[in-house]
Amino acid sequence: MNGWRRMGSRSWRGGKMREGKVKIEGRERSMKEPENVQAIINNVSFPKSLDILRKELGDKGEFDIELLKEAEIVDWTVPKWVVEGDIVFFYHAVTAIQSITRMKTELRANPSMADGEEINELLRRGRALYHLYGGKIFAVGRVVERPYTDDWEQQADMHWNSRIYAEISDLYFFKTPLDKENFFNFINISRRSAVTPVFGEDYEKLKEAAAVKNQLPEYVQNSRSVPIPLCRINKDNWIELSREYRRSFFLEMQFRKFYVDFLLPWIGDRKTFYSECACYRGTICTGYADNCIRIKGQLCFVEVKLNVNTEKNLSSQLNRYCHADSVVLEKNGEKQYKNIMQNRMLIIDTESIGIFDSQGDHIITLEKLDNIVSVSDLKQLKEKIYAVL
Repeated sequence: MNGWRRMGSRSWRGGKMREGKVKIEGRERSMKEPENVQAIINNVSFPKSLDILRKELGDKGEFDIELLKEAEIVDWTVPKWVVEGDIVFFYHAVTAIQSITRMKTELRANPSMADGEEINELLRRGRALYHLYGGKIFAVGRVVERPYTDDWEQQADMHWNSRIYAEISDLYFFKTPLDKENFFNFINISRRSAVTPVFGEDYEKLKEAAAVKNQLPEYVQNSRSVPIPLCRINKDNWIELSREYRRSFFLEMQFRKFYVDFLLPWIGDRKTFYSECACYRGTICTGYADNCIRIKGQLCFVEVKLNVNTEKNLSSQLNRYCHADSVVLEKNGEKQYKNIMQNRMLIIDTESIGIFDSQGDHIITLEKLDNIVSVSDLKQLKEKIYAVL
């Protein structure tokens, strides 16, 4: 997801030059109390083909990371739900090296390519940037205007798809980029989207990790990424408060963080549960289950949705997990082959919890979440799940 604006009378948006506005200063804020914000990690990728590489670098002359390093303000693609004041961290995708290597191989196979020398230099620069920033958070900024849609006609030739942009200012380029090893144990960079929301305790841990070797901007130091009233939800009051606010979740990540993560320890054999679990059939990864818990000694997958009724091809999604013969529960962990539940798994949305039966291709609703109002109800829910499974 890419886009930037150069200061002054000319500016770029995703590689597009336009007559432009000058920098909009961030809002003056009192830093005595933490600012409630939303925070995201934006996955900065790499052009996927030589044609796109030519187009983007021909227009901009620089890679996205180079642009961010010198800019004070950019127009960048964002989710439509961000608002003024939200925090954006920039992360260089670990998969970028695959694109660089593939294009390098293509270039070697076509030695007579007219612009081969120029392309080779671009790939050399791209590889050097990857060695410095690949798999690392390298910058942060804050949103200073509402998102807008830009149907720029040349965007079809670029390597990002979103047409929703926002102005991001007060950019800080990390003196010491934060390696994924320092945050992957509590944040899962999304494999399904170029944006990973970061909430609650995870945001505080990310700030703490980044501040070890960087002087973070004041707007980051004095912020907390828990939109009101979610900041009030904790392990002691989640049942009560989530009944009131559960249907206000507009991201699956919010629903997981502030409801499902509190629920799962109550319904498994153990309080430990796993997230973003890689499922395999043979050597082929069929997908990543949202969660996995142990029930009756077996590993049971859990899928989380906001509304199962609005999901397309839900059965095909769930069948990727129902017939897995191995699973990797943790990053860099070994494959587990034993005691993996077949044909059935749990599915939870903001209305109810149920069991998907792949043989009957249907969902067995176990309980409406509105009916869970006490610890006693959680214990009864666990009994229902164990009885059916």
